[in-house]
Amino acid sequence: MINGYDLPTLVQTIKEEALPTSKRDFVSDIRKLAFTSEKEHSTISFALNGSAEMFQVNRLCGQQIASKIGIPSKYWDKMRTEAPELLDRNVNHWFQNKSDVRMLRTLKGQARAFLSERYRPLDNIDIAAHVLPRVIDSGFQVKSSEITEQRMYIQLVTPKIQGEVKKDDIVQSGLIISNSEVGCGSLKIEPLVYRLVCLNGMIAGQSLYKKHIGKSQVDGMTDGSLELLSNNTKGLMDKAFWAQVNDIVDQVTSQATFDKLLIQMQEATQIKLNVPTEAVEIVSKRFDLQDFEQESILNNLITGGDSTKWGLVNAITATANDMEDYDRGVQFERFGGEVLELPASDVIFSK
Repeated sequence: MINGYDLPTLVQTIKEEALPTSKRDFVSDIRKLAFTSEKEHSTISFALNGSAEMFQVNRLCGQQIASKIGIPSKYWDKMRTEAPELLDRNVNHWFQNKSDVRMLRTLKGQARAFLSERYRPLDNIDIAAHVLPRVIDSGFQVKSSEITEQRMYIQLVTPKIQGEVKKDDIVQSGLIISNSEVGCGSLKIEPLVYRLVCLNGMIAGQSLYKKHIGKSQVDGMTDGSLELLSNNTKGLMDKAFWAQVNDIVDQVTSQATFDKLLIQMQEATQIKLNVPTEAVEIVSKRFDLQDFEQESILNNLITGGDSTKWGLVNAITATANDMEDYDRGVQFERFGGEVLELPASDVIFSK
């Protein structure tokens, strides 16, 4: 499983980021924004109640601004590093010529997201408060967690539900909770399988997506901008939503869900790869992997000495453990689950 925060570090990080002095959200008429860039960084500023607000634009927020005003990302990067004044002229021109209202999410002095003003924040502190106590009280342990620029991830497992895929190959039941505060996807709660022999994690299917869409925030703007105070910004969901989330958690972590996955894994041990090297090539093309990622899977497959569907799944999830980028590592844990779901008739398996 991918290295990351332990539970105390995760909780402390979430609490620090949730402080009103750390996290501030605004909605603004795009025509009231001013963009200034240098080679090292860019800033975005606007007036609020007669005072100037200014924030350094991080990489993701810059990509979202570029997408909104129609500047290709490669050209954005080229202007930012080679012609910052040209970038300023481009961005400010389109800001001035677009009639739109956007939400700007900031954290510790950085502009981290440039979103629709209808974006309904579902923040990490809310997920932690409503979901973590329930699963931890049920015997689940946080094995890995992280807060990246794009998402929060919490991977939990329990020794209370486990089974044997083949002799001495034990797997345990788990779940992964992930959420984005910056417009990079929905709240997700997914089944996770934890393999004890090599500490790999595999995400096997999706269970809940909740989009961040809410009501318009335009009312109440002054000077073309409005700061969203904590009660508005959190966009706390109603009791029915959290009841649904808890029902999904119960479903994902049930013995029935684990037993179904265990059968799939046991069956995978009997499905041989057609030609192992070709199987890895096909998987690489299917998931659009880079050369070094393909090589890592092949090396893990050879090292594992298991030329079956189950061996390929574990070669993929073992590659996840080597990823320095946590977001990419989670993708590989999902790739392993997707290969597990492939029918035995797929071209990578023996006929």
